[in-house]
Amino acid sequence: MSGEQRPRSIPHPKRPGDLTSGWFVVTIVVWAGVFAGFAAVWAASRQIGLSTWWLGPRAGGRSIMVSLIPFVPGLTMVVAVLARVRYVWIIGLIASLIVVAIGLVDLGRVARLGAVEIALGVAGCAVSLASWTGTVSTQARASSDR
Repeated sequence: MSGEQRPRSIPHPKRPGDLTSGWFVVTIVVWAGVFAGFAAVWAASRQIGLSTWWLGPRAGGRSIMVSLIPFVPGLTMVVAVLARVRYVWIIGLIASLIVVAIGLVDLGRVARLGAVEIALGVAGCAVSLASWTGTVSTQARASSDR
């Protein structure tokens, strides 16, 4: 066994529009945090007895498909980053607008939970805009990983 060599892993070649390694990690962490934040809003909503529009009243409630709507942007972003979708920051801006819209609807019903949802959307927007600076822009930069 001492004479065997382990195969080296081949790094993913960077294309224009790909995230650099640092922004790859930051984007996943923040959008996973947005996902977890909605789980916390769900739990808080049920514990305090105030219903968000997407959960509905505790007795009747919304269908599971409606209740999972707020989780779609965060999950979509994590999958997009892991799949190394190019220009993922644009998808992040759209996802963050959806999250903010969800929060705006809840401002009239449960203002504090709506504010938390808007803050989650703003965090997603901020990292998406910031990750724009961490995208590979030309073939010359493709070989370097900032």
